[in-house]
Amino acid sequence: MMDDVVADPGKPLHLLLVEDQPFNQIVAVDTLESLFKEIKVDVANNGREALEMVIASSKMYDLILMDVQMPEMDGYEATVQIRKLITKKSKTPIMAMTANVIKEEIEKCFSSGMNDFIAKPFEPSMLRQKIMQLVV
Repeated sequence: MMDDVVADPGKPLHLLLVEDQPFNQIVAVDTLESLFKEIKVDVANNGREALEMVIASSKMYDLILMDVQMPEMDGYEATVQIRKLITKKSKTPIMAMTANVIKEEIEKCFSSGMNDFIAKPFEPSMLRQKIMQLVV
C-alpha cells in the first residue's frame, strides 16, 4: 500500500527505537514493520540503554528514533552523549519523537544534535518519508 508512495531504501534497515512506554513500543515497531519490507528494530527503554546499545553494537544503526521524555536519561542527553562518541557511530541519524511540537521543543531537539523530529502520534506515511530522507 505505501510501497508505491516512496521506494524502499534498497537495503535492509536496522533501527534503534528508544521509547519508555511499552504500548508505544509495540505501535512503533508494528508500524515500522508494515512500512518497510526488510527492517530490524531494536528497542531501548530509555536514553541510558540506548547509549549502551549504540556503543556495544558491532554494527551501526541506520537510524535512531528517540523519544525525548524518558526516565533515567532523556532523549536530549542521550543524543548529546551519542554525538560525543569518537567513532562514526556519532554521525548516526537521530529523529526525535515528541508529543510537544512547540518551537522551544523543536529547537531543543536540533540543538542537542538530532537531525529531524516527528510529532506523536505520527502519521505512518510521514514517518516513512522522514526515515527515507535520513537513511538514503
